[in-house]
Amino acid sequence: MLLTSHFVTLVIITVWRLPVIFALGYFLIFATVEATYLSSAVVKIPTGAAMRAGCNTWVILPLICTLLHSTANVNSCLLNAF
Repeated sequence: MLLTSHFVTLVIITVWRLPVIFALGYFLIFATVEATYLSSAVVKIPTGAAMRAGCNTWVILPLICTLLHSTANVNSCLLNAF
């Protein structure tokens, strides 16, 4: 979501050609909401909140590792091709 807020801020400035103060206001409002959410998630980490997802965690983690591994192989093949 933070990346989306950055992109929308750029659109406000470059495409819509609104003053920077409007873009700054938009960004500050949404950055505050996102920072609140992130801080509440980070506070729960010591209690094991990341692993309370149960079965979903053990399904998603191997999938992510597989995708990252295959992406790394593709990237290394592309780099070796040039």
